[in-house]
Amino acid sequence: MNYFKFSILAALLVCATQIRADYPQGYYNSLVGKNQGSLKTAAHDVIRKHTVISYGDDTWNAFKKTDVKVVNGKNYWWDMYSNELVLVSSGHGGLNIEHSVANSWWEGTKNDAYKDIHHLNPSNATANSRKGNFPLGKVGTVTWTNGVTTVGKPTGGTGGGSANVYEPCDEYKGDFARVFMYMFTCYEDMSWGSRFDWMYVQGQKYPMFQSWAVDLLLDWNALDPVSDKEINRNEAIYSIQKNRNPFIDLPHLASYIWGDKKNMPFVLDDTPGEPELLQPTEGASFTAGNVMQGNTATITVPVQGRHLTAPLTLAVSGNSQFSIASSTLSAAEAMSGTNVAVKVNAQDLGEAHATLMIGGGGMQEPVSVSLSATVIEKTGLAPVTALDPDNLQEGSYRARWTKPAVTPDYYLVSRTYMVNGEMKTRRYMTSDEYYDFPDRTFDNDETYSVQYAVGSEVSQPSNVITVKAKTLAAPEVGADDFEVACVPGGVRVVCGSHYSLSVADISGRAVITVSAPTPDTFIPLSKGIYILYSTRLTKPLKIYVP
Repeated sequence: MNYFKFSILAALLVCATQIRADYPQGYYNSLVGKNQGSLKTAAHDVIRKHTVISYGDDTWNAFKKTDVKVVNGKNYWWDMYSNELVLVSSGHGGLNIEHSVANSWWEGTKNDAYKDIHHLNPSNATANSRKGNFPLGKVGTVTWTNGVTTVGKPTGGTGGGSANVYEPCDEYKGDFARVFMYMFTCYEDMSWGSRFDWMYVQGQKYPMFQSWAVDLLLDWNALDPVSDKEINRNEAIYSIQKNRNPFIDLPHLASYIWGDKKNMPFVLDDTPGEPELLQPTEGASFTAGNVMQGNTATITVPVQGRHLTAPLTLAVSGNSQFSIASSTLSAAEAMSGTNVAVKVNAQDLGEAHATLMIGGGGMQEPVSVSLSATVIEKTGLAPVTALDPDNLQEGSYRARWTKPAVTPDYYLVSRTYMVNGEMKTRRYMTSDEYYDFPDRTFDNDETYSVQYAVGSEVSQPSNVITVKAKTLAAPEVGADDFEVACVPGGVRVVCGSHYSLSVADISGRAVITVSAPTPDTFIPLSKGIYILYSTRLTKPLKIYVP
């Protein structure tokens, strides 16, 4: 056999020409702000759904993208269980597809976990056999080793009761730790067996690992940082399975799930930096708008911190009408993003201003923001006048109304109209003095009325406007314009008012006469053939009403 010790230096030389891949933008956004079990499950939700390939030949074809190293210009299978070199071109004799997490731990069911490339590797058959289904651990008494994989009696509190453990060499300790964390996250809701539960607690999603296993995996994750090999392998698997190992993309993730940061909200960028507030920014302004005298209102101030090392301190000054419920905010809350509610107790008429100071958290300087409200006299709010609709079309129209004497915070439009054969009343909010309805039912009447709000006060409803069925906006008609459109139920004629109109049936009997038509005249008629007469026409026009 041809043995070769593939060192860390050689690996770096091989990977030097490869591009370091980044995870897709937004891929892990759902993890932000969570920790412990909720963070683990959030990661599960991101990675669990993926493409599953067949086990066997398809796995070996995948390995050609994920587990090949170049030595002296030749492609070899990348075996993390031995230092034996096997040319890819020679096939895979003497190698197995090895499950890093033994499939017997879930009773050997050939499910998605069985086929997941993230924990499958080409392995020397002897090393595979020697390692068996033992858990990871620290070997005290060696019973077998090939210099890369060591099997033996556990030491240092590892093993979880197993008589034997297997320990990878230092170069791959982090690789296996991150694979195990991936498997027990991706398949946290899988039915794991009870016969070989040395590393995990059956039926538990969090922490799921036994305490000794948590310590071991976190130690190895730190001892052997993510390598270019893992980054490139992760990217190759993503191109095949369409999911990623988050513990490779985000090496600090494990600390927020099981480690020393498990009580802190997770952040994507864990790089140490100066404590700061992302929100609000210095000098930002927030207002409650109009508040009736004697009423209360709330100003919501979003707070988002980064790298905070202590609780934030909050203080309102400048006006006793503004107050907050608490003067402190924990660093964890601030870094996960929260809102601070400032209460406005409106007493003094006119403009009211105050300052909210946010300090502490390890920041060098506090952040100050401006607060304001306009306290107005408490009187009954006179209703507005609803106006006839504008822009009447078959499927839409614009509701309109007059402007009130005070500046409203918003308007409420109550609309009653036909929905799926039933008349329904719904309310719509807008800051404009109109509202465009895009879903008019042309064959049915509908109504609308308007109210407006100032602070917590809402005006009385306006008058009710009826939008009549089958009415359209009057078109602009020239003196000589004349258009005829036959529609179900009648005929629509666009013409000047100085032309007369009359309709007769096919026998010549008069049906209706319109002496002074509007610019858009609708003549109701039953289905049939008619004769249309007009002073605009040089001869009668035969029409058909469908």
